Amino acid sequence: TLSPSRKLSEYGPNIIKLRPDLENQSRLMAAYLLNEKNSTRIAVLYDQGNDADASAAEAFVGYLNEKGIEPVINQGFIANVNDFRSLLSKVKTLSPQAVWVAAVGKSGGILMRQAHEIGFTGVTFAGLSNWAVKDFLEAAGPVAEQALFTSELFDCRHESYVAYCKSYEDRFPDGLPNYAGAYAADAVSLLHSVIESVGDI
Repeated sequence: TLSPSRKLSEYGPNIIKLRPDLENQSRLMAAYLLNEKNSTRIAVLYDQGNDADASAAEAFVGYLNEKGIEPVINQGFIANVNDFRSLLSKVKTLSPQAVWVAAVGKSGGILMRQAHEIGFTGVTFAGLSNWAVKDFLEAAGPVAEQALFTSELFDCRHESYVAYCKSYEDRFPDGLPNYAGAYAADAVSLLHSVIESVGDI
């Protein structure tokens, strides 16, 4: 599975996770915002319908609490909407120094763009590696340049990804290779090898 949900680890040895849990990314970003950006007033927003994002938010807030920090708001939201202005207006009144968002690329991009549209200035917007996709860049627009997000070490220059990136770019000249596609290719390859080894399923 490509899901990084921590809950999947509880379902036994037949679940093969190709991606690590997001909790470590969350704690790393929390530490960065506290120590490098000197942000202590942090808003935490997460997709409440996504187990992985909810678990990531729990880990992020847990790290803040360990350092004696309470987020100015810790709130889940429904990601499959296109208007976050009401939520963002509420967050804005709390004067955060940083807003950390756990949501997939498109939702994160829309949220960040709308935050700037309603007047967020001088506020750091941060997310997870699921922002490192074309959907986020397109949804956020130019403000994507100001986003901070963690990475799953996907780099087309790395020998592990050269063949995948070349194959992707040959097939989709206008596309943008990303970690999700690389993991999906690994999943298909793994299933293919299993089918070949047993002859049938």
